[in-house]
Amino acid sequence: MPITKKEKGRLRSHTFSEDKRDAFIGTHMVAPSISGSGALAGAAGLLASKPVVFLFNVPSSLIFSLYMIVLFWSASLANVSWYVFALWYTAAFFVLEIIIAAPLSAAAKAKLSGAGDWGLLRPMVMSLNYLAPLVPIAYAGILALAVRGFALHAILTAIAIVVLFVVAIVLHIVNINASLAVQVMYDKKTSRSVALDRSWTLLSGQSLKVLGVNIAAFLPLAVVVVLAVVFMGAAQMMWYAGIIIFVAAEFCISWWQASTSSIYAYVSKNARPMQYSAL
Repeated sequence: MPITKKEKGRLRSHTFSEDKRDAFIGTHMVAPSISGSGALAGAAGLLASKPVVFLFNVPSSLIFSLYMIVLFWSASLANVSWYVFALWYTAAFFVLEIIIAAPLSAAAKAKLSGAGDWGLLRPMVMSLNYLAPLVPIAYAGILALAVRGFALHAILTAIAIVVLFVVAIVLHIVNINASLAVQVMYDKKTSRSVALDRSWTLLSGQSLKVLGVNIAAFLPLAVVVVLAVVFMGAAQMMWYAGIIIFVAAEFCISWWQASTSSIYAYVSKNARPMQYSAL
């Protein structure tokens, strides 16, 4: 049954939240298309203007570099001993990433974005929410298993590498889509769950672009780690390799944080309310 002229007039004059900026914390907003090169260039400018963020990332870089060098240079342990050691050592890395790296990373992003409130607990819970530390763990695990697998010619190791690679990709995409959550949480003074939802909304359909930015930002670190594993296997070179990994991690982590802050500044400025067709 068609609606009456009076009802149609009431619907046309009805103003719902899609006409109001930030109503429903962005649920009814359309985000602009992101430029990968623009995000990386903007990140360089942010780091040049706020180099203090490098200090925030010193603990994170130290934790990561120690994790990598001990994981790979403990390969002389027997098979069972190495896997047990790697499991407990990885668990310790996961905990340190949650309680130390997550709050400091949030503080760095807040500093880059010009937001206030550098709370400690909410970034920890947010990092746990989408298991952020499992991404570097998964990729490090792939490389570590590959090194041991080539030495032992183990078929089960090859299968484990394939499974871990699939898990790593899925976790990586989830982390990419939640990468703006800290900026949203501090900038808009929202709850953790709302900030995560809005991060996914702002990056909807643009995961691959942001993934490209992420890969570009972390490529120097990936290259350094692989070269360290391949060419610096001698025990006497371990700490030199660790220092090089630390420097690369310090730069790449900060560059990625600045990239997400650059993306957030662009989308929050240019996002527009969703438009609905007239009845």
